[in-house]
Formats: sequence, C-alpha cells, structure tokens
Amino acid sequence: MDRKERDAKYRAEHKAERNEYNRIYRQKNKEHFRQYARDYAHNQGKAKVLEKRQKNQERMRVDPEYRQKWSSYMQIYNRNRRERFRMRIIQSLGGRCQKCGFNDWRALQIDHTNGGGTKHRKSFSSLEKYYEYILANISSGDYQLLCANCNQIKRYRPH
Repeated sequence: MDRKERDAKYRAEHKAERNEYNRIYRQKNKEHFRQYARDYAHNQGKAKVLEKRQKNQERMRVDPEYRQKWSSYMQIYNRNRRERFRMRIIQSLGGRCQKCGFNDWRALQIDHTNGGGTKHRKSFSSLEKYYEYILANISSGDYQLLCANCNQIKRYRPH
C-alpha cells in the first residue's frame, strides 16, 4: 500500500473526527478566515467578480425574461435579508414589548425612546443601513421594542 492509498484510507476512517477538528479550528481562527476571504475577494477574486458582473449585466440588458427572473430573486433575497436584520434587533432588545410584554415579532416595532424615529430612519439611504446603525448603537438606550398598539398609544400620549 503506497502513501496515497494509506492517506485515503485514514481520511475515510476518521472523517467525523477530522470534520470536528476542522470545525473547532475554524471557530478558533474565525477572524483569520474572514481576513483571508476579504483579501482573496479584494485581490484575486475581484477580476472574476467584475467579469461575472459584466456578463450578468449584459444578459439582463438583452434578455427581458432573465431580467424578470433575476429581479424576482433579488426581491426575495433582500426581503429575507432585511427580515434577518430585524430579527437580530428584536432579539437584542429582548424580544417583547416593553410596556405590555407582547412577543409576536410580526407586530413588534423599534421605537426611539426620545422620539424622532421617522426623521432618523429617513436620514439613511436604505433600511439595511438603518438596521446596521441600530445594531451598532443598541446599547445606548435610545431604542426600545413596543408592540404596534403601545407604539401608537405612545404617539398620542408621549408620557
């Protein structure tokens, strides 16, 4: 049995152990892997990404059916991404209304404790950037979670 066969046999017999080791190693060195991915995307992968983007734009320009399918896909993708952001904020703020304890995420709203939330939200170019800002500043105490009813009541009776 030569070395290649022996190594292949070892990998097959110890697959679960190796997977666990790799999982732990990647977890411990998460920042290293992130930096490597950034560097790769920035240096080597950038040309490939740009080439792929150009081909995609060309195809969207000449093929209306493809453009329609791609637009539908992106709408769903972006909706899911915004929902994940919102869920992270909801979990960070406790997952329930601060006034009444209601906990259905579909009716929970992010409230600015000092008011001015609409103006603040509109100062951002996108909802995702707004959510990122909230996540970064969540510990400031400027935000609370209210259900739709309590938030509406607060609008008419601020105190």
